[in-house]
Amino acid sequence: MPDDPEALPASRLACTVVGIALAFLGIGLFADWAWLVARWPWPLPSLPARVVGAWLCTYAAVLLWFALRERSWVRARIGVVSAGIALGLDVGAAVRYSSDLDGDASTVVYLAGTSTLLVLLLGIWCLEEWRLSAPRSRGYR
Repeated sequence: MPDDPEALPASRLACTVVGIALAFLGIGLFADWAWLVARWPWPLPSLPARVVGAWLCTYAAVLLWFALRERSWVRARIGVVSAGIALGLDVGAAVRYSSDLDGDASTVVYLAGTSTLLVLLLGIWCLEEWRLSAPRSRGYR
């Protein structure tokens, strides 16, 4: 459709990378991989680990569906936006409750990873929205 162009390959690649990272963590927590749960930045009992894992797998599925199947930014942006909002709330909660975090290397990795994913999704959103709003007369689609 002319009014519904495909997302940029770079946007789809970035969503693929984010989706794979979230799927790996989600599956690991859902399967209760002891080494991953032990390195989590806060104490994570078995049931909450599985809940967090399922939540991460849900966002991974949305991002991977967009990147590998849907490809239309117009139809898929709500999933990317909701994942970005969830990551933003996650970073905010980590800052708010920072005294509950372990404060070791796992905390640094967690916060750096979450912040990086948030910035990446924000960049994708800005780029794709700018592309959609760019005047057709300038040759952008």
